[in-house]
Amino acid sequence: MGAGDAGAMIESIAFDQPERAARLWRRWRGEGMQAELFEQFAPTLALALQNAPDPDRLLLNFDRWLESLGATLTYYRLFAETPAALTPLLALLAHSQYMADTLLQNPELSEILLDPRLLMRPRSRADLRRDLHRLLKPCTTFWMKLDRLRAFKQQEFLRLTALDVLGEASLPDIARGLSDLADVCVGAALDACHQELGAAQGVSGEHGLCVIGMGKWGGRELNYSSDIDPIFICADQPPLQGAREPMQYLTRLAEMLVKALSEPMRRGIVFRVDLRLRPEGRFGPIVRTVSSALHYYENWAELWERQAMIKARVCAGDPRVGEQFLERIHAWVYRPALSDADFAQIIEQRARTEAQTQARGEYETDIKNGWGGIRDIEFPTQALQLLLGGKHPRLRTPNTLDALQRLKSARVLRPAEADALRAAYCFLRTVEHRLQLQYGHQTHTLPSAPRERERFAKQMGYAEPAAFEAELQRHRETARGYREKVFSPHPLTPAPTAWERGETAPLAHAVGEGLGVRADAPLAHAVGEGLGVR
Repeated sequence: MGAGDAGAMIESIAFDQPERAARLWRRWRGEGMQAELFEQFAPTLALALQNAPDPDRLLLNFDRWLESLGATLTYYRLFAETPAALTPLLALLAHSQYMADTLLQNPELSEILLDPRLLMRPRSRADLRRDLHRLLKPCTTFWMKLDRLRAFKQQEFLRLTALDVLGEASLPDIARGLSDLADVCVGAALDACHQELGAAQGVSGEHGLCVIGMGKWGGRELNYSSDIDPIFICADQPPLQGAREPMQYLTRLAEMLVKALSEPMRRGIVFRVDLRLRPEGRFGPIVRTVSSALHYYENWAELWERQAMIKARVCAGDPRVGEQFLERIHAWVYRPALSDADFAQIIEQRARTEAQTQARGEYETDIKNGWGGIRDIEFPTQALQLLLGGKHPRLRTPNTLDALQRLKSARVLRPAEADALRAAYCFLRTVEHRLQLQYGHQTHTLPSAPRERERFAKQMGYAEPAAFEAELQRHRETARGYREKVFSPHPLTPAPTAWERGETAPLAHAVGEGLGVRADAPLAHAVGEGLGVR
């Protein structure tokens, strides 16, 4: 495509304000050397505008980005020599107003998008930890560290977003990358807080505090706009030196950490922090010893807390404390059996969240809690983990996709059904990501207006809205079918089974006869014939 063709393409795009588009195009082109350079990358720019979900938004974002640069011709020369260098930038500006605003406020971040070596290089958790350590090492004050921490989060967040909208990373890759970023940031912030607070109070030595991640953070499946849900656990005898009241010090340390992560600064926040999943919720102490936490769970916790503990993972701090806690709590989470009443309670929890979406008029548009939403895959999967994980430790995993794979390997799910559920989960979570990327809001609601829905279909990579709607419906039906199969009523027979007698049996046998489910009971059909167990 030549520059003339690009100009003709611009004229064919249905801009809301075509006169403004033509005026900006002429300004970008300019005269002389600028015009010669512009004509080399104009086709790439025109094609991006044509394919953008909202051409006007991309037009304005690109114009604002050019205005933020100090040396436009320098970038024109780069784009003229390598037009493809524009592609990551244009994709980001087209798909996420939130990240576009971040880039415009911090134009130096453009280097990540324009240098394939920075954008595409794989980054493990160890790589992130090393890079963040190097960034923080020269800092001379606590507040400088917090600012650098936010800068680091912005850099990696931008990189992951670009890889996502370019299609260079899968949903599991992005969710894992965001979770690893949270692990590293929380760990660095905890060390910085301990150094600052310890120096102020004359405390030295290891703090012995462990941060247990819950929810999507624990499952390494964070969203772009997820809170992180920590539980703070410490050793029964914290190894602090110089602290007259160790628990008071650790409580102050945890509070300081939450503030360091969630208090807005000039670069925003690192992560929002939600402490309500801790024992006793907002009424409980922020920090508990291993023994205190175990005592609470074993004596006072409700079923939803047991279900939530499936997601628990050591994310930062002292790993020895965390592993000790998780090793001991697993016996409480994964028991030899799940009672009929407990199973019914899980069903009721899911029905309650669904009823709330109906009350809000979002039953069809809430991609998380509504009909055929993400919860229709997560809740049944967790129910099967609680049902079977006591006797089959290989089903114990905090990650939903990993759990589906393990249920498939254990022959609880047919291969085709497990693969369909994986595809549905990835699709629905991608929809959720695209919704949140638009403005950085913690939303799960699809647009209902036809024009916005059409634009969102383009954000998902569909030129035709009907194709997106058909794909969405197919995956929601898969999710809903799974929920209906697993959550059917399931009367249990009182007769002792091979499982209850402690005899070894294949998992397929354990699900059917081993749980004492009658052959004619709905759950027997669901977990037997319906889920592929022979």
